[in-house]
Amino acid sequence: MLSGLLHKDSELQRVLFPEGPELKVCSRSGHIGIMGGSASHLSKEQLSEYQELTFLTKQDILHAYRIFTELLSKELDDFQNTRVSKDRICEMPELKANPFRERICLVFSTAAEKDGSISFEDFLDMLSAFSDSATLEIKSHYAFRIFDFDDDGTLDKEDLKKLVNCLTGGTSDTQLSEGEMNQLIQNILEESDIDKDGTVNLSEFQHVISRSPDFVSSFKIVL
Repeated sequence: MLSGLLHKDSELQRVLFPEGPELKVCSRSGHIGIMGGSASHLSKEQLSEYQELTFLTKQDILHAYRIFTELLSKELDDFQNTRVSKDRICEMPELKANPFRERICLVFSTAAEKDGSISFEDFLDMLSAFSDSATLEIKSHYAFRIFDFDDDGTLDKEDLKKLVNCLTGGTSDTQLSEGEMNQLIQNILEESDIDKDGTVNLSEFQHVISRSPDFVSSFKIVL
C-alpha cells in the first residue's frame, strides 16, 4: 500500500540528494590500518567489546582511538569521562565542511550537559552509524535524528526549512525565497507525509530513504 504513495524520485529525495547525499564526508587517509603507540592502551577485552557493540573492525577502532587521542592532545585513560568539545570535533577535516556537523555532534553526544561534547564511545557510535557496514535502518534512524532539529520526533515545517537552508548554504546568494521555500516544503509534505498530519515521522522518512539506493553507501564518515 505504501509503495504506491511515494514515487521513486520524491521531492524529499531531490532535496537531500541533488547530486548524492550531503552527509558523505571526505577521508583523512586512503586506508585504515592498525596503529601502534597510543593504541596499546586499548585492551583486547575492550577491543572485543567495541567490535561486538558496533559495526567497526578492530582496525577501525584502533584508528579511531589514535584520531581521538590526537583531538585530546593527551593519552586517553578514562573512557567514560574524557570528552572532546563539539567545536573541536566540528573542526575535524572529515566534518568541517559538513553542513550538519553540529547536529551530528549533538545527536551522538551522551553528555549530561547536552553540549555536544563527544566521549570515545560516542565517537565510536558515530563512526559505526556512518560506516559502510551499518544497515539502512541504522543509517536512516540517525539521519532522521540529525534532521530533527528540535528533537521532537518529527520533521515539521521548521525542521524542513532548516534542512533546506543547511543544504543550500543559507546565504543571500543561495537561500530560497519565502515563496520558493514554502512551495518546496509543501511538495515534500505532499509526497512524504503519508498520514497527513503536517509532519514527516521516522517511518515515513525511512520509506523515502528506502527508495534511494545510494543512501547506505553515501551516508558515511571515513577517517
